[in-house]
Amino acid sequence: MLRFYEQAKDLSVALLKDWLTKYKFKDWATQRTNNIGAPVTMAEKEARPEEIATMLCDNKKWHSHGRMIGMETLRSQLRLEIIDCGSDPELSKNVRLYNDVMADHVGRAQADFLL
Repeated sequence: MLRFYEQAKDLSVALLKDWLTKYKFKDWATQRTNNIGAPVTMAEKEARPEEIATMLCDNKKWHSHGRMIGMETLRSQLRLEIIDCGSDPELSKNVRLYNDVMADHVGRAQADFLL
């Protein structure tokens, strides 16, 4: 059972690293915190997700697996740039509309979840 949880953690870390490198950091061209203005290398784009995954896996820091980590915590402690959809009424409306369509589809299909 312990190995099962270790594998789930490893998969989560691998998926996080892959997603952040390919999508979140794809347009990251210059440093914004350390060595401000310096170009970002591919090695840095690959190392940063590892750092984030390590922080997120730190049970001593978060004390729980199922507790939400707030946007401000992600911004300040993990140094992630996050768009607050609530501050843009048009974006907020579109995200809510997309969510409502997906939730309706899941309900009609009597599915437990949508991936």
